[in-house]
Amino acid sequence: MWNCSECREVLDDELDECWVCGTQRDDEAQESEFTEAKKVAADMAPLNYESDATNRLLLPRYADAYIVARTIVGFGNLLKAFALVAPVIVALIGAWIFGSEVFVPLALIIGILPGLLIAVPLYALGLLLCAQGQMLHAVLDTAVNTSPLLSKREIRKVMSLDVT
Repeated sequence: MWNCSECREVLDDELDECWVCGTQRDDEAQESEFTEAKKVAADMAPLNYESDATNRLLLPRYADAYIVARTIVGFGNLLKAFALVAPVIVALIGAWIFGSEVFVPLALIIGILPGLLIAVPLYALGLLLCAQGQMLHAVLDTAVNTSPLLSKREIRKVMSLDVT
């Protein structure tokens, strides 16, 4: 960890410039703070072991929550897709049933009306499910990203941002 000389933001060692103000890292000025941080980390070695045990419990919990969020969004998308197909299916069924008794275009119109009465609420429900899943995903992103118990690598892994 190092502190920016301009804005005093605490930054990760992987960064070469401050993400707040854009100031380049000054390695000589940060050396004393870095060695002090290493001493503090060495003093906290037993705490790291407990932290690893906690992380082993947290990571699957977050991963399961992300699966739930993706599943909710998936069901919402499935419901929206079905809502778009439903009027066509109902119109074809209506044309098949009433086709011999009524003029076929009129039978299609008669079939489309109940199809729309089915499709509009289903599409709205699908939108609500997608929104609920996206909100859960955003809340999880916030919880994972601000967790003091997770390292940057673990955060990338849980949020599925790890490309390797």
